[in-house]
Amino acid sequence: MLSLQEIQKYYAENLENKIFRYQLRSGQVIDLRFYAQSFCHLLGIHHIMHQDRNFTGLRGYQKIANGEMTLATLRQRDRQQYRMMKRRMMSLVRLIEVLGKGDLYKFYLMRQLRSKMVQSFFLWDERCVTGQWRLMSMSFKKKYSSSG
Repeated sequence: MLSLQEIQKYYAENLENKIFRYQLRSGQVIDLRFYAQSFCHLLGIHHIMHQDRNFTGLRGYQKIANGEMTLATLRQRDRQQYRMMKRRMMSLVRLIEVLGKGDLYKFYLMRQLRSKMVQSFFLWDERCVTGQWRLMSMSFKKKYSSSG
């Protein structure tokens, strides 16, 4: 099993401060960026640490980098939430494959009234369904800029 520091190293080398560009059939361009302050959120650490701001954002990123936050400390904090987030954490290193080969879909919430999704778009890779990967999808909201 990978350590949090190894996952962070992968994130820094492959995703952090990079832009992944997608073009929809309509011609609309979506730029997806990854930042250091988003790392803990992508891992689901906020669920384990119960929204404690000392373990999210850049603070959490630094705690992982200097070894203050590890898989063991997360497991000790909340075993049940840790078990629920463990697959998410270990799957992050496959994200680059989904970004490269996955499909981008627009999600229409008004067509799915019982859905809990609030995102505008999501990325999906067929391997999620076939069982090669047990869980790997990513969703995000589009942020509209004032310049259009």
